[in-house]
Amino acid sequence: MGAVLATPVLLYALLALPWAVLFEQSRWQATPGKRALGLVVTDAHGRRLKAGHALVRHLAAGLSWLTLNAGHALVLLPPKQLALHDRISDTRVHRATASPRLPWWARAWLALQAIALVAAVAWLYAWLQAAMQAAIEQVLGL
Repeated sequence: MGAVLATPVLLYALLALPWAVLFEQSRWQATPGKRALGLVVTDAHGRRLKAGHALVRHLAAGLSWLTLNAGHALVLLPPKQLALHDRISDTRVHRATASPRLPWWARAWLALQAIALVAAVAWLYAWLQAAMQAAIEQVLGL
């Protein structure tokens, strides 16, 4: 079971590593997704990341994911508002543009994800309820 679960995670980590490191240490200072949102990644002093610094940030991001996104949720805590991987790697994510708002398409995408989450939870609830009902009926011989 461990090999079945570990293989996709390892493949993702290996494929995402060059993507994140190469883009975040490049002159763009961001992955294409961050650039589309008008964001850049810098070190704590606002300078462009070196490859080693970007690598540490990427590896530390694994902890943010392994904590079931609790590491990402740390951005909600003042005063620094940094994700776990940014705290560990001493990096910052800044707006590259003057606009403080997300583009309309990004807000629409987040709304669509929220709707999908609600639908998935509702489906899971209905499925679990039906499974429990079937199990109870089987036990009671109904």
